[in-house]
Amino acid sequence: MVEESIKVKELNDNFTCIICNGYLIRPVAITECLHYFCRSCIVKYLETTSEYKCPYCETLIHETNPWELLREDKKLEYIIYQLVPGLAQNEKKRRKLFYSRRGMVDPDENNTDSNLTLAIMDSSSKKEEDDEKKNEKEDEKPPVNAPKPKKLDSSQIGLHLNFLEPEEPPQQPKQTSFRPLDKPYLRTSSHITIAHLKKFLQKKLEHSSKCDVDILCNGELMGRHHTLEFIYMTRWRYKEGVLKLDYRPKVDIS
Repeated sequence: MVEESIKVKELNDNFTCIICNGYLIRPVAITECLHYFCRSCIVKYLETTSEYKCPYCETLIHETNPWELLREDKKLEYIIYQLVPGLAQNEKKRRKLFYSRRGMVDPDENNTDSNLTLAIMDSSSKKEEDDEKKNEKEDEKPPVNAPKPKKLDSSQIGLHLNFLEPEEPPQQPKQTSFRPLDKPYLRTSSHITIAHLKKFLQKKLEHSSKCDVDILCNGELMGRHHTLEFIYMTRWRYKEGVLKLDYRPKVDIS
C-alpha cells in the first residue's frame, strides 16, 4: 500500500492572508464572498478605505458598516496552529511583546480556552510524550542494527481517494478530464476539511479552481467544512483501516 502525506505548503493558499502574505492570525471571513484575512489586516484595510470592498475580489461588503459582515473562524484558526510548526509559539511571543511595550496585559494571557493557548499546550504535551518515549527506548537499549519503528502522529489518518467514474462523460476539454490518482493512498491530518481535499485534487489533476469536484463517503455527498475526523466518526461504516472517500466531477443537481 503506497501512502502519500499532504505537505502544509500544498495548503498554503487556504492558510495565508493576501494582504500580509503571512499565515492567517485570528482568521476572519467576509460573509459576502467568503474570502479570509487576518483580523488585524482586514480591520486596518477597512479603516483606510471608503469603498468597503473585498481587497481580493472587490465585492461590496457593506455600504456603511462592513464590520458587521466579518466572521471569525475559530476552527480554521485551530487547524492552522496545529499544522504550522512553531506558529502558535511565535504568535504568543509577538503578543507578549506588543502588550508589554504598551504597559498592558494580554487579555488572553490566562484564557485556557483560546486556540493559541490550546495549541501551545498540545504542542508541549506532545513534546513531553515524545521525550518520554525516547527515554524509554534508550533505557531498553535495543540492538544497534535493529530497525527503528515508524512513529505516527495520533492526529493523522489514513485516506484512500477513489475515482468514481461518472455515468455520463463530463462535458469538459480532454486535458481537464478526471482520472484516478497515481498515488491514491495518503496519510494526512485528521483536522483538514473537504475544502482542503478539493484544492489538493485540483492541483494533482491539474485543474483550475473553476473545475469543481464532489467528494463522497459511502455514497453521501460531503460538505466542504466537514473534517476527516468528523467523517470518520460519523459517516465511515468501517472503524478499522483507512478512510475511503470517492471523488468525481461535480454534479449539478439544480
